[in-house]
Amino acid sequence: MSSTKKMRTWKKWLLRFCIAFTVVIAVLGVLGYQAAMRIEPFIREQTALYLRQRFDSEVEIGRFDVGMSSPLSWPVDWRNLWRMIAERGRVGRVAIDISDIALRHKGRRDLPALLAMKKLSFVVNVDDVLSEPPRIRLILIDGININIPPKGERPGFSAGNAPPVESAPPTTKAPTVVIDQVVISNANLKLLPRNQRKPPLEFDIQRIRLDGAWPGLPFVYDASLVNAKPPGQIESSGKFGPWVADEPGESAIEGEYIFQNADLGVFKGVAGILNSTGTFRGQLNRIIADGETDTPDFRLTSSGNAMPLHTKFHAVIDGTNGNTALEPVEALLGKTKFTARGSVDRDPDKSARSMLFYVLMKDGRVDDVLRLAMKGDKTMLTGGMNLDMCLHILPESGDLADRLNLSGTFELVSASFMSDQVQQKIDELSRKGQGRPKDTAITNVASNFYGDFILDKGVFDLHRLEFDVPGALVQLNGNYLFETEAIDFHGQLRLQAKLSKTQTGWKRILLTPVDPFFSKEGAGTLLNIQVVGTRSAPQFGLDKAKK
Repeated sequence: MSSTKKMRTWKKWLLRFCIAFTVVIAVLGVLGYQAAMRIEPFIREQTALYLRQRFDSEVEIGRFDVGMSSPLSWPVDWRNLWRMIAERGRVGRVAIDISDIALRHKGRRDLPALLAMKKLSFVVNVDDVLSEPPRIRLILIDGININIPPKGERPGFSAGNAPPVESAPPTTKAPTVVIDQVVISNANLKLLPRNQRKPPLEFDIQRIRLDGAWPGLPFVYDASLVNAKPPGQIESSGKFGPWVADEPGESAIEGEYIFQNADLGVFKGVAGILNSTGTFRGQLNRIIADGETDTPDFRLTSSGNAMPLHTKFHAVIDGTNGNTALEPVEALLGKTKFTARGSVDRDPDKSARSMLFYVLMKDGRVDDVLRLAMKGDKTMLTGGMNLDMCLHILPESGDLADRLNLSGTFELVSASFMSDQVQQKIDELSRKGQGRPKDTAITNVASNFYGDFILDKGVFDLHRLEFDVPGALVQLNGNYLFETEAIDFHGQLRLQAKLSKTQTGWKRILLTPVDPFFSKEGAGTLLNIQVVGTRSAPQFGLDKAKK
């Protein structure tokens, strides 16, 4: 065969191939177009139906785009190509992009939308869409606001509300759709309180991945979020769901968390960096949490002394109003252990939270407590401490010292004063009380304190304060001002020894005749005394205002 004839034959076959290929492409285009035309309304309808009935909400959709991907790729999958032709477009992939979606729970427009999504995208195989049940491998959501309505305040659609965009009979069950994975970025979760004057409990979620959304089963999730107050990073994983359409707040949740680098400085009056780990379970509107916190540099800004604080807690969080009950908190401040039970409540008329706790301390250290509360490196006392008190932080603005209210009883056991000047006076008091004023062997005398107290707006009031050392008992009432460190106490001094025995030499002889005037009420000597001045320079003496 001549080269010219071969060239003509080759061109003829090439032309036939191009025509056949063009026909195939045209057929595929027609099939793809028909499939897209057939699939788009089906997917739109099924998506709206799923959202409407799964969340018991009316559905608003801003934009809905469906694109049919080409079955051709290189190298060509001829098996898949012929299968698409044979099945008239059932084989292929469909890309869906939905923008500006709003779900209004039970048609309510007096509350924010239950779900508001900026963009939702997913790609599905046509076979998966047309199978029973339909299946979606991956859904991507960017920008979502979730507003969980308060329990018991979710009335349905009424004539006064705007008509639902897409509604369905309440008896219709949500369509069964299998979703393998959902990836959400830039989400905001709000738990709306019953009282609309209260701010919602709010969480900003950077990323959340939900796996395995099979009908009737929970998602397995993994999430990263930023806590608002105190600000810090939270990593959490666990299970969520299944979704309860009638009462979204009752949707189950459980998991574990790591809370890192939470800055307590956003709360006025306290400072420190907190880290916490724990587990939680329950429903969105009632979460039970168990965990531990570590704050190695916890401090009150009024004093500035940092103390290590470790806590172990059991908490019940009510998402409908943001209240938290702590039953109990076991804490370790320095070397001092104590337990607390109480609650953190959100006041409807004020932005601040109120706290009410009952604190019990046994075998604690008074120096740990004072180091946290007082200025300077040295504390006034060191020794054992028992405490039973009520702690109330008022929901006011301002420093913690102005919001803090304490009341209760305390006991200091074998306490010693850190000031040499004060301790010398205590030693002298014990010597005189025992009638041995020159006995230098009586030194570094330990003191015991008992009393009732009230701390309010930075003023520390003591009632029925009893202070005893060997040979002497002091009973005082008065107050201490933390801001100025001023001391003002008045009361009685009871000594075992008679007044003359507290002196030596000619003073003892001179005072002997007046002993009967000061020896009364079972005491060898009874005197009216006062302690005034400042913490660093206290002044002890007779209270001349009393007779």
